[in-house]
Amino acid sequence: MNMQRMIKGIGALMLVAMSAGTLEARQVTVLADPDGTIPGTHRYRTRFMNPAETDPLYTTHHLSSTYNTRADETVNPWGVELGVSYISAVTKIMKSQDLGWGDSPKLTGVGVDLTGLYNLNKNHAFALRLEYDNSDGSYTWPPNEEESYRLHSVSMMPGYRFTQALSSTVSCFAGANIGLACSSLKYKDTWGNDSGKWMRVSMHDTSWGLAYSAEVGLRLALSSHVDLFVAYRFMGNTSRPRLRDTDGVCRTHTQHNHTVRGGVGVTF
Repeated sequence: MNMQRMIKGIGALMLVAMSAGTLEARQVTVLADPDGTIPGTHRYRTRFMNPAETDPLYTTHHLSSTYNTRADETVNPWGVELGVSYISAVTKIMKSQDLGWGDSPKLTGVGVDLTGLYNLNKNHAFALRLEYDNSDGSYTWPPNEEESYRLHSVSMMPGYRFTQALSSTVSCFAGANIGLACSSLKYKDTWGNDSGKWMRVSMHDTSWGLAYSAEVGLRLALSSHVDLFVAYRFMGNTSRPRLRDTDGVCRTHTQHNHTVRGGVGVTF
């Protein structure tokens, strides 16, 4: 009699233990033979998960510079971007009203940049940007005189960026950079004289200054390590080349630009 009670007690304890072990378990469907190459097997099978096991249906590791905040993502620390920009100046190129330069044009052009990123975590990153910009413009004086300007700028700007995921593949970001810039301005004045011959005056100067920019944009992840981005950026620099001739010296405006920047980013 005692033996029967002992056996029943052990059976009851085993039943309670098995029930407790499966209370938090979930039933999942997993691939058994994805290629269907093993005879007599089914493509899928159903099993109960261990409570401590990671569920592949609910947890993903989205490894990209666009982060999935709804998962336990792993952050790639290093990344690089290749960007191109369309540049439109806010102010005219020349500041002085002397020598007719008060009616100089606002320059437009393109730029290309290479930006390195070090991601501290999914939201915060340090950036280092090397950029080259090339913009130009011209102004025509009646009846037959034309002034043309071409501005080359090279800058190196460290900075900071904040990124916030909007979904598993789309994120928004905002950042600011500040550093050094070198600007080179080339000026040409072409006109005709009474004899019909064309004459040309050329001037050139280079100046160093402080470069700065602030931008906001969106990113779209194409894969685990590649994404596309587009951004609006306000940028400028304090370098002001001088144009000198026999009539005097004239300086440029401090240049501020609206830019649209886009490109591709890669993480390692």
